[in-house]
Amino acid sequence: MVASLLISPVHAATYADGEAAYEASDYKKAVSIWEDLAEQGDVTSQLKMATMYTTGSGVKKDKAAAFKLHNQAAEQGSAVAQLQLGLIYMSGQVDVKRDQDKARELYLQAANQGYAKAQYYYGVTYFRGEGVPTDYVQGHAWMYVAAIRGYEPAKKYSEQIAEVLSEADLEKSKNISDKLLTEIK
Repeated sequence: MVASLLISPVHAATYADGEAAYEASDYKKAVSIWEDLAEQGDVTSQLKMATMYTTGSGVKKDKAAAFKLHNQAAEQGSAVAQLQLGLIYMSGQVDVKRDQDKARELYLQAANQGYAKAQYYYGVTYFRGEGVPTDYVQGHAWMYVAAIRGYEPAKKYSEQIAEVLSEADLEKSKNISDKLLTEIK
C-alpha cells in the first residue's frame, strides 16, 4: 500500500496539452503529443496532424500523410475528414485518381451528419453535374439546407439560384429541403 503511494501517477498527454505547446510555438512537442494521440485513434488529433502535414506547420509538408490521417478520421465518422477526403477525390490530389462518385459519397456521408459545408459541396455537385446529371432543383435544395444551417457561401448561391428557377422548381426544391431538414440532424 505504501509503495503504491510513492509511485507518481502517469500523466497522459491530452489534445489540450498539444494545443498549449502549439500556442507556445513548441511545435516539436505539439507534434509529438498529437501524433501519439492520432495513432491511438483520437480523431481531433488526426485532423490537426492532417492539417499540419497539408500546410507544413511544424512538420514537413506531406500530403500522403495528411491523406492517411484524414482517411483514419473519416473511417471513425468525422464529417470534417469525410468532406476533406471528398475534396481530394473530386480534384484528384495527392496521387489519388479523380473519382467523382467517391467524392459525392463522402460529401453525402458528411452532409447526412448535418455538416453544412458538406451539404453545400453536395449541392454543388448537382449544379456542375459531377457524377450525376445536372439538377438545379436538387442542388438548390441542398444549398438551401446548408444556408439554413449557417454556411455563409451557401446563402449567397442559394439566393442567386432561386432567382433563375421557375416557381414550380422552387416549390420542388422547398419540398426537398424541408424533408432534408427534418431527416438530417
